[in-house]
Amino acid sequence: MRDDRSRLSGKGAFERGLNLFALPLAGTLTLFAGPAFYDLTAISIGDYATDRFGEGWAALIWFLWMLGCAVGTFGFCLMLVAVTVKFGLAKIGKLIFGS
Repeated sequence: MRDDRSRLSGKGAFERGLNLFALPLAGTLTLFAGPAFYDLTAISIGDYATDRFGEGWAALIWFLWMLGCAVGTFGFCLMLVAVTVKFGLAKIGKLIFGS
């Protein structure tokens, strides 16, 4: 029985195509959504870090929060794009081929 999976990557053609589409789109969405999320939360995180850990740790906590916002926003955007594409293609397939 033949499989459409590449011997090199172990992923099917659909998964490779989804990655080629979803990764750049998620990166672009992160450029817009990441800083907005960070701006909404940075002051409260800075105040919390200063109250709990003192002034010396506030800069490190802010830096770690900035990295966390970027990684979390990218992960959320990647998940959102992947789910949207999969459901969208399923809907298109259902329209074309019927149920």
